[in-house]
Amino acid sequence: MAAVTDTDNTYSQGALHINMTNITKLNTTNFLMWSKQIHALLDGYDLAGYLDRSKPAPSPTVTTGGLV
Repeated sequence: MAAVTDTDNTYSQGALHINMTNITKLNTTNFLMWSKQIHALLDGYDLAGYLDRSKPAPSPTVTTGGLV
C-alpha cells in the first residue's frame, strides 16, 4: 500500500467542503425539517453565528502586505 504524503492532499486547508448529500431538498411542505438540518450543519461548521449576527461578518476584502 502506498504511503500518504502531503503532496497527495488535493484539497487546500482553507477550503470548506460541506456534505449536502443528506440534506432534505427544500419544497413547499418541509421548511421546518429543512431549516433544522441546515442550522445543524452550519452549527457543526461553526458558521451559524454569521446568520444570527452573533459573530461579525468577515472583511469583504483580504489585505496582505498592503495589497488587496
